[in-house]
Parts: sequence; structure tokens; C-alpha cells
Amino acid sequence: MLDKYYNTKPFGEDPLGYGWNQEKSMFASKKAAMLASGQWFYMDLEKDMPKETLEDIGVFVLPARETKEDPFRYLVSAEVFLSIPKYSKNADEAKKFLDWFFTSDYYKEYVTYMNVLPAVEGVKGRESMFNVAIANIPNPEVVLQKGGDEKFRKIANYISFDVKRMGQEMIQGVNFTEYMNEFNKRWTEAQENTK
Repeated sequence: MLDKYYNTKPFGEDPLGYGWNQEKSMFASKKAAMLASGQWFYMDLEKDMPKETLEDIGVFVLPARETKEDPFRYLVSAEVFLSIPKYSKNADEAKKFLDWFFTSDYYKEYVTYMNVLPAVEGVKGRESMFNVAIANIPNPEVVLQKGGDEKFRKIANYISFDVKRMGQEMIQGVNFTEYMNEFNKRWTEAQENTK
């Protein structure tokens, strides 16, 4: 499915030739029809576009399914990446801070200001095109995107896995089947050697 998507060249003929600021500028000036981004980008748009133009923008979630009957899987991640390292000398204080952050009125104000969907049940942000897009997903199945646990990092380090490089290579048109077979082989070897 991913290979078919990349082969449609939705990014144009030279996607790696554009920088983020250039892409953002092209989108804001209506020279690009679509921009892949997260909710965090909306604040930039609010600064760069007049209200009438903003009201003309919509969002959609890229599906990962073969048929309409399959669950509509979509990736979600936390709107804030906060963590406490195992070796922290102030783990208790950090836990108290995280507890305060996600249970206080500050968190509600934060998601409203950022115009992002909250990760905490029962918290409401602003009504936005994101709420509408999520509410209209047929047969939804949420897939939580995690940054990778310790086992994943060990394997990724062992094979020098870089998801951004992988995306660039796929955009350049690698043979997808051979590429994935090679990664599967290296991943299996890494699992055996990083136990």
C-alpha cells in the first residue's frame, strides 16, 4: 500500500528539493494543494493566512486500509512529549509536575491555545476542523504512535535504522519489495543480537 502511494508521486517531481519554509510558503500562497503536517502547524497558518483563506482549508486523516469495510486505522500521538529518564534524581518531583500538567486548568488552556486535540479524556479544546475530521472517520481504529521503547532503540541502533532516511529513499524510488526484504532480514538479525 505504501509503495503504491509513493509511486503516485503525491509530493511532486522533486520533493527532497524543497525545505520546510518553502513548502509552508507555497501552501500559504496557494501554490501547493496539500501539506502533510500535524495539528501543531495550524498556529503557523493562523499567523500566515487571512481568516477567509483559513476557513477554506480542510484536513483529512490518511487511511491505512485495503477496503472500506476494514477498520480505518489512524495514527495518534501525544500533543506533548514529556518523559522522565530512569536515572533522574528528581523522578518524584517530575511525576508531580506531569500530574499537575495533565490535570490542571493549565492543560485545558494549553490545548485550547495550541488548537490541538487533547490526549486526556474529558478535556475539551476548541472546536476545529480537527474535531470534525476525527468525528467523520468511518469505522475508526486508533493506533498510538510511540517513540520507541528501549528494545526498539537497541534494534534501531544496531542496524542504523533512520525512518527519515527510509522515507527519502522510498521517495527516490527504491525497489520496495527488495528494500523491505533487506530490512526484515537485518531486523531479525538485530533482534537475535540485542537480547
